[in-house]
Amino acid sequence: MLSKSNLQDLVRGAAFLGSGGGGNLAAGASLLATLGDDASAYPGLVSSSDLAPDSWGCLIADMGTVGAFSKHQAQAACDAFVRLQRDFLGPQRKFSVVAPIEIGSENTLIPFAVAQQFRIPVLDSDTCGRAIPELNMSPLASGNHPESALSNGDGVTMSCSVPDAATLERVLRPLMSLSTFGNSASLAFWPFQLSQVPNFFVEGSLGTLIRIGQLLGSLPSSKSIVDTLASCGLKARLGFSGQLVDVLFASRRGFDRATASFLAKTGESGTAYFQNEALLFETGDDHLAVCTAPHSICFLEQGKGPRTLAELPDCKGSHFLIYFVQAHPHLLVQQLVQPFRKALDRLKYRGPFRY
Repeated sequence: MLSKSNLQDLVRGAAFLGSGGGGNLAAGASLLATLGDDASAYPGLVSSSDLAPDSWGCLIADMGTVGAFSKHQAQAACDAFVRLQRDFLGPQRKFSVVAPIEIGSENTLIPFAVAQQFRIPVLDSDTCGRAIPELNMSPLASGNHPESALSNGDGVTMSCSVPDAATLERVLRPLMSLSTFGNSASLAFWPFQLSQVPNFFVEGSLGTLIRIGQLLGSLPSSKSIVDTLASCGLKARLGFSGQLVDVLFASRRGFDRATASFLAKTGESGTAYFQNEALLFETGDDHLAVCTAPHSICFLEQGKGPRTLAELPDCKGSHFLIYFVQAHPHLLVQQLVQPFRKALDRLKYRGPFRY
């Protein structure tokens, strides 16, 4: 059974491994409050082997800018879940489990709000092992069931069935900037059967987040962080250490686009480029790319804890440790590398992927 401290560790670990995105820490704290203090009412965390292979699950996520969050977000996710279950499974069947699409302090926790409401478990898996700026970057984008439901938690709910994830991204993303959604909406989408999990999910990832979050709560050394990530099957390194100098920030068409500038004690500069998530980190006056998506760029404010893009503007002057974490093999297949390549092209980076 999960404890409240487990869920607090989950939010902390997800904020770290989300590569700057997947929601913000305040959203994670708000969802924790929604779940309450009674641990006996928390959803269970299950592996795919705990359920029948032909059982159905779906993904739950909040879509929009990293800093946007509504008091209706948990209700929106529940409304979207009800709509998808009705439209896809019909009146006689129900989803047995829900799962997050990605890692992030908001998007890893939002499935728990739905699971608690409908008394079903959460799958100990996500599809990416990091946060992603676009739906078509998820391995499950190549699954067989593109159905989705969208809600704002205030009475507006809609269904959508399109031929592929790229089309779904193009259809839904512009809606986020409408006043109806306020840069954020909740999705229930992409129904899957448990037999698909090994091919499309990073199994055990939520348990890993709890372990990493517990470690980060003790303000560990850099070596302890790298070693713990390695023991969880994640290859990582400390890529840059320096003071956060400035953050240039703009929200457009359902995305937060930002540039964060750092300065090391040696005088070397470092720059992180974001499209909701950190996609590129460069160093020096010659802008040498040292890490690119789909690998993760993770931000730890020294002496305090992990930070997402939403918190960075309030952290100017603080010292940061920036870790690079190698992408899960699921993200390195050709069909997923292409959308990451396009995102990097928009940042005017056309070199090779780097870790």
